[in-house]
This record gives sequence, structure tokens and C-alpha cells, in this order.
Amino acid sequence: GIRSGDSNPGAVAKSGSATAIGFNGDLGVKGLGVIASYTVRDTDSLDAKEINMTNIGASYNFGNVTVGAMQSTVDDSNTGTTFTAGGEYKATSAGIVYAASDAISIGYQIAKHETNTAGLVDEDTQSITIGYNLGGATVTAQWTDVENKGGTASTDGEAFELRIKQAY
Repeated sequence: GIRSGDSNPGAVAKSGSATAIGFNGDLGVKGLGVIASYTVRDTDSLDAKEINMTNIGASYNFGNVTVGAMQSTVDDSNTGTTFTAGGEYKATSAGIVYAASDAISIGYQIAKHETNTAGLVDEDTQSITIGYNLGGATVTAQWTDVENKGGTASTDGEAFELRIKQAY
């Protein structure tokens, strides 16, 4: 006969559900970009564990320059993904991009990741990106410096990345 059942197989742990509401637009101001969202995620459909995330950010373009900033706050989580009662995880970032010509752009970004997990410290990141548009392809070079990676004190590092993106 025909049987109906849960779309989640019996041997697989349930992952919960989420509800999100947000806005992304310019509020009628040319050059402005605004994003705001709120998400509630149930970590398991069989309990009351919820992770709440709030995002708020803005950018503004004037001429050849675009500036922007964003902050994401996650309540009841120390990592942004795993439930921890009373935990808080916050990521704050800002950046500026200068279009030197139609083909060349230069950007600088900073970010800070904070958590209230005992024993962890704030992670700070800064990066510089240079992009060159070849028409059908874009080449970017990015240098990134990280202090206290993963919230571990004195775990610092640098990276250089070269990317080529082809448009078809």
C-alpha cells in the first residue's frame, strides 16, 4: 500500500527549522544600500533551543568610492552556528573601495569577531584587494592579515591570494 511519513529519514538527526525576515534596498536614495535582517533558528525540532541572528549594514557610493559597514550579532551561540545558552557572537566589518579606472579597483577591509566564550579573545582581520577587469575575466590579488585566529591569543597569520574569474 501507499505510506506517508516524515521527509527526514528515521536514522538521521533532525536539523530544526528557521524563519527569517529582512530588507535589502536603497530607501529611495541613489547610491545607498541598506540591509537589515532577523533570523530565528531552531537547532532541533524536538526542543526549544533557538539561535537568533540580527544583521544590519549600509553602503554608500559616491563617484569612484564606495564605503560600507556591517554588523552581525548572534545570540545563544558563541560560534554563530552551535547553540550555547547565554552565548553571544558578533562580527563587525567595514570597507572602502576606490575605482581608479574602469578596469582597476583597490579596496581595504577590516573586521572584528567577538565571542563571550571563556578563554577566547577577539579576532582582528584586515585585507587589501586589487582587482583588474580584463573584460571577460577579472584578476584579483588579496593580502590578508589575521590576529588571534579563531579567538586564540597570539595565533596570527598572513595570506596572499590570487584569483582569476572567467565570465562565460
